[in-house]
Parts: sequence; structure tokens; C-alpha cells
Amino acid sequence: MTLILALSCCEGKSKKPMLLIAADRQASSHYTKTETTKIRYLPEKNMDALPSIVFAAAGDAYIADEIYDAFDNYLSQHSDELNDVFNFLNYNRIKLSDIVGNIYVKYKNRGYKSDVTILLCGCNNQYNQIILQICNEGLNMIHYNYCIIGMGSLTGGELLLNELFYSKQDDYDAVVLACLIINLVSKIDLSVGKGIDLVSCINNKVRVLPEDEFNEAKKRLDNNWSLIKKIWRYHNYNLLIDELKKMRELIEAIEQKEANN
Repeated sequence: MTLILALSCCEGKSKKPMLLIAADRQASSHYTKTETTKIRYLPEKNMDALPSIVFAAAGDAYIADEIYDAFDNYLSQHSDELNDVFNFLNYNRIKLSDIVGNIYVKYKNRGYKSDVTILLCGCNNQYNQIILQICNEGLNMIHYNYCIIGMGSLTGGELLLNELFYSKQDDYDAVVLACLIINLVSKIDLSVGKGIDLVSCINNKVRVLPEDEFNEAKKRLDNNWSLIKKIWRYHNYNLLIDELKKMRELIEAIEQKEANN
């Protein structure tokens, strides 16, 4: 069980389109839960090609591992096409989906019921983004703005993302949003952990979010959520106006401090 999000956003300074992928770190079974990484990178075997595609899976970990290895073998045979991951995933979506479907059928014929959903994400040099979702039977769908998978999507993740996502947000806002959704869902869904992995795709490359950026985003997340709860409580109009005035004074003080520096 898990919660994985892929969000379209813009790099802060350059404003170039990019993708942010976030996942909780908890793996759970009937009786136990452990920490794990649900985000991996492709290709892995061909060291001549740097990782340019993010692979994330929700569901059966054993099946996900086999799919990952099969994808890696396929990509290693097409490494010369990975200089444009947008077109590669677009043109090869049927073949990649067939790989998933064939593995599903193999285990179904053995009486093993699997349940897995895969996300393949990339952003090429022309700044085209793609989120390819593939489910058990090999059905696939391309998303361009955002996608959410895993059990956590049913326990609040989908609702929060639909209400709070906005297009062309910067990468910092996307990080805060992803952390907010995973953090809130983990409070009510035991299958979703509080630990978070964050990576981004831009310019045909995969980038792991540095720890200092993550800590800064976590601090902002806590402040934003406190503010949302305060505003909700101040349904009295006059109290709300007073609180907004305090917010404005605080923002002006911060902007003045930044200007002086």
C-alpha cells in the first residue's frame, strides 16, 4: 500500500517545465510495516546513459520488481532513443504496457492475484513532460498535469490534489503540496507512512531533492497548514479580517528584510 504523486510544475528560477514525483516510504503487509524506497530510475543497467526516467510503483512489490527489471532490459536495448524521453515513452507506451500485461497474465495463470500500478515519468530537452500510467492488465493512460496512485489516493489524496493543485506552480510550491498531501493522508491511513521521497525530472535528467530544500519545504508546510486551520476557525468575518491584517504585516516585514539584504 502506498501513496505516489506526480505533479507538473516549473523550475523556480528558469521557469522551465518539470515534473515532481513524491512517494511515502512505508511498505506494509498483513502484520508488519517497513521503510522502503518506491521511486527508482531508468535506465539502470546501461551506464552510458544517465537515468532520465522515474519509475514508481504502487501495489505488489514482487511484481513491481519484475516489471522494473523487464523495463530496464527493454530500455538498455533502446538507449540511443533516450535523448528524448517524452517521445520515447509516447511511442513505446504500447510495448511497455504489453510487458506489464504479460507479467500479469503469467502470474494469473499460476493462480497468483497481483495488483500493481506503474508510473513512468520524464521531461525532455524541449520541456515536454509526460506521466505514463500503466495498470495490471496493461491498460495505459498519459497524464500531463498530475497523477496520483496507491491506496492513499482513496483515503483523501485524490480529493486534496484535485482541490489544491494549480497549473504552472513553481517547484517549491509543488514540493510543499506533495508533502502536505502525504502528511495529511498518513494521519488517517495506516498504509501510508510519513517518510517522503522526492525527485524531479527536467532536461532529460533525474534529480533528487537535497535535504536542506526538503527541510525548508517541511517548515513551510507546517506553517501553511496552521494558517489554513486558523482561517477555517475564524469564520467570524471581523476575526478573519484581523488575522489577514496580521498576515499582511508579517509578509511586508519579510519582504522588507529581503530587500535590505
